[in-house]
Amino acid sequence: MKEKILALGVLAPALLPLACASLPVPTAESASWASRQWPGMTLESLQAGRRRYVENCAACHNLHLPSEFPPACWESILEKMQPRAHIDDAQKDLILRYLVTAAARTTAGP
Repeated sequence: MKEKILALGVLAPALLPLACASLPVPTAESASWASRQWPGMTLESLQAGRRRYVENCAACHNLHLPSEFPPACWESILEKMQPRAHIDDAQKDLILRYLVTAAARTTAGP
């Protein structure tokens, strides 16, 4: 078991670029959409949410594309995963807002 954990620690950083290559990158348009949903939301906040999603979630499992679930489903998924990922409410909110925005923008188009 210890060997598997060690291998994961060695392989995870090498696979990280592959894991996030197809994740949507926040744009000014997505930030504009997000700021209408959550006043004060910025492009930098969405970028931070994406970064947190990659750093925290890819450490344990393959990342899901935001479009894999409807925007409304992401909140319950993150509620379930928060204790496992050891993230606080602020980190969860950043990730949630990134995922909801990316999912909504993917399904709604530009």
